[in-house]
Amino acid sequence: MTEERLDHIPLEMIGPNRFQPRMNVEGSDIDSLAESISLAGGVIQPIVVRPRGSRYEIVVGERRYLACKKLHYSAIPCVVRTDISDMQSATMALEENLAREDLSSIEEARHYKHIGEHFKLTHEQIGDTFKRSRSYITNLIRLLELDPAVQDLVHAGLFSVAHARALLALPTAMQFPTAKMAMHRAWNSKKLEKQVKDIVANLKGEGQKLEEKPCPDLSFLERTLSAKTCSPVEITFNERNRSGKLTFNFTNLDEVQGLIERFLGSDWEDA
Repeated sequence: MTEERLDHIPLEMIGPNRFQPRMNVEGSDIDSLAESISLAGGVIQPIVVRPRGSRYEIVVGERRYLACKKLHYSAIPCVVRTDISDMQSATMALEENLAREDLSSIEEARHYKHIGEHFKLTHEQIGDTFKRSRSYITNLIRLLELDPAVQDLVHAGLFSVAHARALLALPTAMQFPTAKMAMHRAWNSKKLEKQVKDIVANLKGEGQKLEEKPCPDLSFLERTLSAKTCSPVEITFNERNRSGKLTFNFTNLDEVQGLIERFLGSDWEDA
């Protein structure tokens, strides 16, 4: 039996959901929501909270809570539920965010990982709880093994989950440079999978040796140099002018420093 009551609770007595899956709840949409609440004359749909000692924890409605704080409201209408367990709170928080359709795959993966560690659940048990297959949970959580910089790309919607999964076969140091190359060249996930396979084969010594190629394939040379330097490489060659250009791509000076050290050694400045 559901145990609930409707009440106006001071904002200072309310805290966020410990199982909130969203990495950054506060954003520009909070300003828009605050404006809507102000125009409506207050919160129309109460948030759902549960008692936590002498305070309350949000179960559903953290964005409305933050919008009210922005409007400097002193209290907010709440449905107080005393029958909600930690697991139910975690499930309801995820369902609310998935319903908005803008929860990133990285946020969803972190939520499942947190739930599994907190409640000591297997991937199959997590899948049963959230009505997902075990393989779905496992594959999503594996994204958290990626270089954090790649995770940031996925979270920002700049790199697809399919692309990100392809990078899992690479050493961590090579994942972000390869991701940048894939983005720069607009590779689809299948193209990236092939490039990763070639890089891995080359790292294992199974790829073609440069000296065995009388007319070196530029893409092969690019992959080889990218693998050795952990930096996206581009090679262009003009047959008519017999001239070319070798380009190393970077996003900050730390990457340049690392590139120089790979060529000249860590003590190059003392030379």
